[in-house]
Amino acid sequence: MIALKAADVRNNFKNVCNLVAAGEPVIIPRPKNENIVLISEKRLSYLEKLEENIEYEQRIKAALDNLNNGGGLSFEMKELEAFEAMSAEEIKAYVFEKKGHRL
Repeated sequence: MIALKAADVRNNFKNVCNLVAAGEPVIIPRPKNENIVLISEKRLSYLEKLEENIEYEQRIKAALDNLNNGGGLSFEMKELEAFEAMSAEEIKAYVFEKKGHRL
């Protein structure tokens, strides 16, 4: 990562873009520590996907913790087979009515 003043970025924009496109992040210091970082679209996509994966992992962990602490619902095979013919809303209503649990 390299740091450049805003004026240097402005005066050498094409070269800075080439650096960023090649994978080199560029930090632009600003007052009050409100710095800006230029990164490639590829890097941004990677970071966004990583963030989504972390959130998904946290949801899975919370669900597993809930199951391990006695949470969760159980169904008989005939109930699961009946779900195949139901809409999502019908399943939600069934679970709430029969199990007292809101999906």
